[in-house]
Amino acid sequence: MTSGTLPSLSQSPLAGLNREFARLFKTEPLSLELGADRNLQDELVICGVMGGKDVGKSTLINALARERIAVDRQEVGRGTHRPLAYVHREREVAVRNRLSGIASDLEVAPHTADEIRDLVLVDLPDFDSDFLDHLTVVRRIVPALDRVIWVQTPRKIGDRAWVSMFRDSVKDPANVLHVLNKTDELLADAFPAAASTNPTARDSAAAFWESQRQWFRETLQNVVEPVPDERLFLVAAVCPDARCFAGRIAQRWGDPTWEKFNGDRAMVEGIAARAEANLDRLRSAVLSPLDELRVRQLKESNRSQEHAVWCDRMRRHFDVDETLERLRAATDGQYWQSAVEQSLAGDLYESLVVRTASRFRRDTQLADELLEQQVDRWPLLRLVYWPLGWLSRTVGRQLAPSSGPSTTQSLQNDETVVTRIRMRADMLRSGVLAEHNAVIERLGLGDEIPQAESLAGSLVDALDRSATTLEEELLEQVGSRRKRGNLFGRLGLLFILLWFPIIQPVAAGLLEIAGEEGAWHTTRGLYRVVSALSATHLLAGFGVVAGVYLAILSIMHARCLRRIRRVLAPSGGSVLAERAVDMSIAEAWVTPLRRPFVEQLRRLEALERRLANGEPSGQKKRERQ
Repeated sequence: MTSGTLPSLSQSPLAGLNREFARLFKTEPLSLELGADRNLQDELVICGVMGGKDVGKSTLINALARERIAVDRQEVGRGTHRPLAYVHREREVAVRNRLSGIASDLEVAPHTADEIRDLVLVDLPDFDSDFLDHLTVVRRIVPALDRVIWVQTPRKIGDRAWVSMFRDSVKDPANVLHVLNKTDELLADAFPAAASTNPTARDSAAAFWESQRQWFRETLQNVVEPVPDERLFLVAAVCPDARCFAGRIAQRWGDPTWEKFNGDRAMVEGIAARAEANLDRLRSAVLSPLDELRVRQLKESNRSQEHAVWCDRMRRHFDVDETLERLRAATDGQYWQSAVEQSLAGDLYESLVVRTASRFRRDTQLADELLEQQVDRWPLLRLVYWPLGWLSRTVGRQLAPSSGPSTTQSLQNDETVVTRIRMRADMLRSGVLAEHNAVIERLGLGDEIPQAESLAGSLVDALDRSATTLEEELLEQVGSRRKRGNLFGRLGLLFILLWFPIIQPVAAGLLEIAGEEGAWHTTRGLYRVVSALSATHLLAGFGVVAGVYLAILSIMHARCLRRIRRVLAPSGGSVLAERAVDMSIAEAWVTPLRRPFVEQLRRLEALERRLANGEPSGQKKRERQ
């Protein structure tokens, strides 16, 4: 554990998470009362003594300390109205540091009782008094406590104020000790009248004690989870020893010398002994020294409980579960598909398909572009394609089979289609607002929902862009088989380029020289070699090369045209147009309308995971020295 400046509430990870929820829901944060993270910064164990007015808190503190350390502040009229910390003088500075900024009106009463040197006892105001500031002070102090001694009496247990305050006291149940003080009132109410009619009860202190403990346990169960016996204590702090307890009962019965009710004396003394034993057990549970590891475990358990409780309260305060459910419904793909289908009901969808198809280029134009892309991968072919590409395209179209008769659809006036798009966009937006009004209001999303005019314009633009986009995808798909010219093809084109104008005539002359004898034949062979390299022969050879290259280009164009027609057939491009319309609707309508819900869902799911994981900071537990 570290020392020094202690973190404020605003620095708590849980407080940060609370602020994030408030920003998301555009509302005020939940009012948090935290302290567990702050308490982990020191080794103090501060135990608050809580209870309503006149339950005997100060008397219990004196009984635990075995000396009078709780002072009488003469506040009988309004009860304890200021928190008073009973602290050993060696721990005073540490206590003031822990509670600084939390309890400005805290009083510190130093003492020298070595019995409680390592424990700080805080006598808290009476939270059930008529003074509202008492409850405010208690709520401010409780988070700074490590343990709570909850003091009740037979006449106070289970009242409304007690129930409400207990639920706000966020501590690990193992660190809350339930004390039923003034148990002498139980005996005063039950005896001596009951003793005269119930001889068995009169002689059975154990049976009486167990019945009262069972009543105490069952009463608590109506408010809190079952409390184990080791955390239940029945005491009479005003009489910490059995002799005082028995004498007090005798005084209450008006028989201080036990002359009238001597037969009940053994019963009373048996109950008194049990009350004294319970006080000793409470003293041991509260005052037993704790090593550093146990102190850390005690505080960590409070931290886990505090986080769990406040996370649950935040979940309910911000209505997280229902909002998540509504957001998931608003982002469901089937919902949007149905909403779009309803908004495009009738023949509008078909009109959009026809409108989009009319913007596609013809298959021959697409084949021309695809051929140009392929020619760019074959540098030698570019030498012929640039001047004579038109000829290769013309021949290629003749070589490719016909795509068959194309079906034509009547195209509505473009302005009419755009007007209908605006009407349907408004219909779609209005339906979304009506369907998800609750979550839109809850998260303040009204300004983030695009207007109908914007949606209509976006769809028109997207439709115009989609034709170009899908044409590019089509060309990519058809031309993907030959990404670049391979080595053998390049060598083949180079061989053709060199063969006809140079290699073939030169080789013929050389072969003639090699095959004939005599000077005449040799001279004629040399002449043929030289003439083969003349301009006339070179031009003729390059003409043959150009013809071969044109044939190759024509075949390539025919193949491109066949592939494109194969993809477009048998719909003639309507399938591609439908895909373009679907893409455009998703881009221009579904995505912008759905985006505010998706973004809020992601943010809320991230915050909800931090709640569910019990780690408000979104990280592992912080390492502490």
